[in-house]
Amino acid sequence: MDVKATGLKPNSDPVYQTMRGQTFGGGPAFAVNGLQLKRDAAVFSLSGEVYFMPPVEGRYVGAVFIGTGELKLTPPTEAERRSLTIFNGQPALSESFSHLVMRFTDKTFEEVKASSQAQASAGAQAARARELYEDSMSLTRKRANTVGSSFTLYNYDMRTLVDLYAPERPGFFTAFVAGNRFKKLLFRFDPLGVGELAPEEVALLSYGESDWGVWTAFHREEEYARGTASSDEDNRLYDVTHHEIDGAI
Repeated sequence: MDVKATGLKPNSDPVYQTMRGQTFGGGPAFAVNGLQLKRDAAVFSLSGEVYFMPPVEGRYVGAVFIGTGELKLTPPTEAERRSLTIFNGQPALSESFSHLVMRFTDKTFEEVKASSQAQASAGAQAARARELYEDSMSLTRKRANTVGSSFTLYNYDMRTLVDLYAPERPGFFTAFVAGNRFKKLLFRFDPLGVGELAPEEVALLSYGESDWGVWTAFHREEEYARGTASSDEDNRLYDVTHHEIDGAI
């Protein structure tokens, strides 16, 4: 007897397939000078050029920055400031960098486009931006036998699809940070929780050989301000309470 799977496979979604097959390039580019992107406790200061991916379903969901930048981050709790000190030597991070690779479903594109610190650019470094993007995204799709690979292995296309089909969501933001001191930093902000660190929504990690680890993870600023931050939060999209397996051999 032949047993054949029926129905549409999850990875056959046409929008998902578009993202999986999309190459970086062809999107708008902006020259920025002193542009700041605030993502919860993190502030990115950018002077250089920002290159965006072509839109997916009318939304921009990826970009590369090349230039001179700085990431500043101060955790909101004493425990997390102590955690950051273990890796950074200080309770607050101030890290210069030469480029960022960003994935997002928030208003990053709209924020850059509307800023007085940004103007349209011819994009002379587009080829370099494509190379940086592809290098970073390859880390998210291949399980490597290296320290820190568990932090980078993540399906950003699937996570993006969740928000594309629910545009009322506030959106997530992720940045691969090529720091001058710390070469392989990863900043993540996700209202649905940061992967294995959920229910915390904000995290700074390193996937470097010598400084690998979760440097700090915490809840959103607004939750601390309201006094609602809790380890009992449940931000899951769905919860399987019962299932049956019907198998045939």
